[in-house]
Amino acid sequence: MPELEHIRCHRGQVLMDADSSLDHVFFPDSGVVSVVAVYADGSVIEAATIGREGCSGMQAFFGAKTSSVRLLVQIPGSAAKMSRSAFVRAMESMPSFRNLMSAYIHAFLEQVLVSVACNGAHSLKERLARWLLMMRDRGDEDALPITQNLLAEMLGVEANRHECCPRVGTGRFD
Repeated sequence: MPELEHIRCHRGQVLMDADSSLDHVFFPDSGVVSVVAVYADGSVIEAATIGREGCSGMQAFFGAKTSSVRLLVQIPGSAAKMSRSAFVRAMESMPSFRNLMSAYIHAFLEQVLVSVACNGAHSLKERLARWLLMMRDRGDEDALPITQNLLAEMLGVEANRHECCPRVGTGRFD
């Protein structure tokens, strides 16, 4: 516990960028963090989401010192922040923590595998429904403070070329 620093997470905040030093692991208490892949042209696509059920920086579990992904706050909240070195020490000194992290990494990988399969097998509307449900499961509010552009970016589509996004003010999905 003394190794944890509690922080506020603001929408759009980058907790860690791709190809940066993996200095910290984040344990969200509330809100949602997206794990996004960053392309050479600067565009991004979401690979996974993290809420209060998990943590970021799983690469540290395997000894990595750099992040291959960007951690982007989608729904504001709070998190506990721990240095990578303290995280590694905790895994070495507390087998129960290491076992818990191992189980979470397994669940996280399952989430990513299902997401990849869904992206290939399902329509854009079905992918949107899945994404919205995942956000709702991890959020504390019934309202999701997100934009059509954010939805499009996370789903890897262009907002102005698709009819998948909710129309402003109607609360409907076409």
